[in-house]
Amino acid sequence: MLDAFADQGASLRQARPPAPARLITLVSQGEERHEQALLWQLCQALQSYGYPPVVLDGTSLESPTHPGLVDLMQHTPWGALGATDDSDWAVMPAAVGLRALGQARPRPLDLLGSLFQGCGVLVVYARAELLIPVLAGSAAQPVLAVAPGRHALLRGYRTLKQFQQEGRLAPTLVSLITSSLRNADQLARTTGRSLQKCALTFLGCETDMITVRSEPQAEQRSDDVRRLALRLLENGAVPFMA
Repeated sequence: MLDAFADQGASLRQARPPAPARLITLVSQGEERHEQALLWQLCQALQSYGYPPVVLDGTSLESPTHPGLVDLMQHTPWGALGATDDSDWAVMPAAVGLRALGQARPRPLDLLGSLFQGCGVLVVYARAELLIPVLAGSAAQPVLAVAPGRHALLRGYRTLKQFQQEGRLAPTLVSLITSSLRNADQLARTTGRSLQKCALTFLGCETDMITVRSEPQAEQRSDDVRRLALRLLENGAVPFMA
């Protein structure tokens, strides 16, 4: 099956899209409450800037009732897929497809870009082990969101180390302000700077770090998330077919 995917990529790469999609990746570390709040706020911000995203959810498996990335790779027409919920953007399960895509040769990103011709922004949300084989060797800077707290800091360091050692990738660190308490801003900055310092000291890895207010219980749009979305569009998104 994987050979078929590679052959499909070879044929698709012969027709390069005139306006390549942009790729933004968000790392899943199992902190769904904070990560998914950031993901949906980020998608809202992209929509407000005129870039309705397509989301590949690498934490969900494709199935006959919920087709996704693997079906698209097996020649299912794009129009037969569409959104899987009531959001304003298309959301696709992608766990199986991303794992297979990571084994495509020579460049998984070429195949991914070919599959999503005409898509303005593709947002991939998945764990490191699925993202690294797809992104390795590229200029991608996956968004690694870290909530305050010692356990989140240690988990974030392990994930950052995995990206650096296995893929030579330097994620963009997003230290989350997750409450309206008086010291929440300072706690987020301290957490982010600590992780940034550990990355430089122990991994020799220089990383960008920003703090973003993203409260899971808040319904209003976050100006911080809007600024993050604009930053990713301007500097952090990776054009396919580079």
